[in-house]
Amino acid sequence: MNIVNQVTWKNMAQNKTRTMVTVLGILLAAAMFTGVTTLGVSLVDYLRQLAVYQKGDYFIRFDYGTDENVQGVSQEKSVTKAGDLKALGYTSVSLEQDGYTKQETYVVAAGDQGFYDMVTVRLEAVRLPENSGEIVITGNLAVYLEKLGLPCGLGDPVTLSVTPEYQPEENASFPELPITGTAFTREYRIVGINEVVCKLDDEALGLSYLLTYADDHTEQALWHRLYVKTDPAGDVYGLQDKGYGLTEKANTQLLELYGASRYGNVNTWIYRICGVLMAVILAGTVSLIYNAFSISVSERTKQFGLLRSVGATNAQLRRSVYFEAATLCAVGIPLGILGGYLGIGLTLRLTGHLIRGLLAGSEQSGIVLRAVPSGAAFAWAAAASAAAVFLSAWAPARRATKIPPIAAVRQSLDYQIPKNTIRSGVPAPGAFPDFWRENITPSAGENTGPLSFP
Repeated sequence: MNIVNQVTWKNMAQNKTRTMVTVLGILLAAAMFTGVTTLGVSLVDYLRQLAVYQKGDYFIRFDYGTDENVQGVSQEKSVTKAGDLKALGYTSVSLEQDGYTKQETYVVAAGDQGFYDMVTVRLEAVRLPENSGEIVITGNLAVYLEKLGLPCGLGDPVTLSVTPEYQPEENASFPELPITGTAFTREYRIVGINEVVCKLDDEALGLSYLLTYADDHTEQALWHRLYVKTDPAGDVYGLQDKGYGLTEKANTQLLELYGASRYGNVNTWIYRICGVLMAVILAGTVSLIYNAFSISVSERTKQFGLLRSVGATNAQLRRSVYFEAATLCAVGIPLGILGGYLGIGLTLRLTGHLIRGLLAGSEQSGIVLRAVPSGAAFAWAAAASAAAVFLSAWAPARRATKIPPIAAVRQSLDYQIPKNTIRSGVPAPGAFPDFWRENITPSAGENTGPLSFP
């Protein structure tokens, strides 16, 4: 540490009250910045969780793909996560009731681990399938089986006859799919029942899905449904252009929260609001901390003058003020970030449940707004706090370089004699003739030669 910084350090130690007040101001500013950034990140994370619960953790879905499509997606460098749902065939259940026959058709499909990680399947009880011999059925199929007198409880076996051909209803918008599978009959063990009829957003087929697990014993797929997530999120549109299926559908609700939607991005507006709040806090912080540094420079007038007299440069004097600012930041900002995160965390814990009643679907999901620790949020808060402190110290640092050595004698630049206020017995040059006539009258016999003034 050089001599200039040593003097600064000693001055801070001597003025403990002012130093502590300045640290407290920086701490409060950092806490407010952290509260705003953490709130923004937490709100975006909450909305993302809700979107995943409602739609799934994927950016785009390719329907009715082939084996080649699956291979092509897996080779894309931007793909970070992929799930495959293999349609094995169709099965129907007929029920005679009130004199007519009612038939319900289902898609039997096997999902890999990526599919179950990315797509939300809500179950009433038990669990998801873990091998190709287990299956999750829909609630209405359980009702059909019960009316037919067949086993339909959890753990019961059910035998399904699966065919690759399906005859849709008239005027149905059904894609022309290649029939590549074969018919089979297989016994499954029921391990779960869906809360609702799980159509998996299949607008074309409009059929519910019976879900099993894809392993080495899984039959050949009729077609594939691919769920893809990329990094960055905007790369999904490049995959969309390549066409890895007959149809595709982007998960716009989730893309909006990653800032990659072509229509509107929710997170952008949240971060803009946070930016406006941070600008207001920044203005208030600068006006508060500026006074502390201004007082510090005024109190150190004698020191700056003496340093100038022994050869200190302007850059050294500026660094002296910035050294004080950096030292105070090193103490106040970490404490402020910690306090701000704990404060917003406690606030959201007490009030976060109130948000659940404002958004559709949040009550059923059980997701609650909670403070999310984010390195980016802390970094932004620290950067904003440091910017506020150094902006506050900039003007006082410039003023410190203008203190002349004579200020060490006066100890302040505030005591200066204004110009044209010095009065003496000697008239100003222009007023001398009038002064001669009014104040000097020669006596008789006196020497009227040239006058001399002390």
